[in-house]
Amino acid sequence: MAKSKRVKWIVIGILSGVGTVVLIAAFGFLIYLTTFHCDWGRVYNHYAEDVGDYYKLEVTVGEIKYFEQYNEGSLYIKAPYEQHFVICESTYQMLMESDFFDVVGEGSIITIYSHPYIAWDGWTCPIVGIHVGDRVYVDFDTGKQNWLDTLKQRSEGSFLQTPIKQ
Repeated sequence: MAKSKRVKWIVIGILSGVGTVVLIAAFGFLIYLTTFHCDWGRVYNHYAEDVGDYYKLEVTVGEIKYFEQYNEGSLYIKAPYEQHFVICESTYQMLMESDFFDVVGEGSIITIYSHPYIAWDGWTCPIVGIHVGDRVYVDFDTGKQNWLDTLKQRSEGSFLQTPIKQ
């Protein structure tokens, strides 16, 4: 009788251990889904719908970089406050095809159009328009459409997905 109770407790211990492992694995998977996957459809809809939230800033350029692994550029702004802005690949290509990088460098004063929406920590505001003086390098409508196209492309095949509103 004592042996069967011992076996019973061993089986219960094994099963509860397996249950714990399954529970931890399921919880970990949910954290992975909600943390490392962006709902690009939700982000797209936010930028597409909030037309009145876009703003215009006159800023001093600190640094411009392009990150091939992310297919986007980064514009570091020194003033009026320190901040990075993201430039999508198609907008960056427009700047490359123009004389923008010959005219603009560290310390240049430019006008940008952006949006204050931050989707998560580490996210930066997008640049959807760039002017230098009277010269328009990326107009607002084209830059916004480039940004929305980038978000739409990222949303395709995304696991967590809010439908994109047309």
